[in-house]
Amino acid sequence: MKWMVLLILGGLGLAALIGGLIWSAKRYDISTSGLHAQGRVVENYKSVSVADPDSGKRSSVSYYPVVEFQTAQGEKIRFQGSTGTRTPDFEVGTPVAVVYKPQTPYEAQLTEFSQMWLGPVVITVAGLIFLLMSVGSFFLIGGSDASEKNFDRQFLSMRPDTVKISGTIREVRVKKRGEYVFVCMALRPGATMEEEFETDFFTFDPGKEFIGRTLTIILDPFDPKSYYVDLDTMLKEILVRQKRN
Repeated sequence: MKWMVLLILGGLGLAALIGGLIWSAKRYDISTSGLHAQGRVVENYKSVSVADPDSGKRSSVSYYPVVEFQTAQGEKIRFQGSTGTRTPDFEVGTPVAVVYKPQTPYEAQLTEFSQMWLGPVVITVAGLIFLLMSVGSFFLIGGSDASEKNFDRQFLSMRPDTVKISGTIREVRVKKRGEYVFVCMALRPGATMEEEFETDFFTFDPGKEFIGRTLTIILDPFDPKSYYVDLDTMLKEILVRQKRN
């Protein structure tokens, strides 16, 4: 699961980050090596996105400034701003600063931050956030693998194809971070030697007085490493002992 999250979320974040950086590099290039000119807003183009009736979303409207300017060669150029807003940012007739490349004057840009840099910055930051979230989720999910494993073991008890065997508690074993488990010895069907089966962990010492007790161990017939030691018959006694201590 954690690899799936890293692949999907991280892939989207990386793609957005790379796209945002490339977009930013192009804007930086035109802003530093392009020619500057004075333009004028001649229109506010109204863009309407049609809503999806099934999703219940309403139609949205965006206004893009349409700017006209004259190049150094005297050619009149008209282009549309790259960022749309819910209400027009510029009134018709407003003078605006323009930057353009002589080779591609129709790809001119307004020097306003909202038009020149807002799009690249948003995409780059969003990509970085998604990438960091994917890495964080990877380690967070990785830290909860033990909990997922315990859940999978308990799920075995509800499957009709599982095999049940009887095991005997031989010891209380201390695991990492102060976790305690019962170690049961049991014989798998067809086996000649007993092997160890550990219960789910306790955050306290359950007590050695339970050594020798019999528990049911549920095996997955398709995965030798997957099993679940059923503690239901002893759990109440263990909790009572813990409260008493």
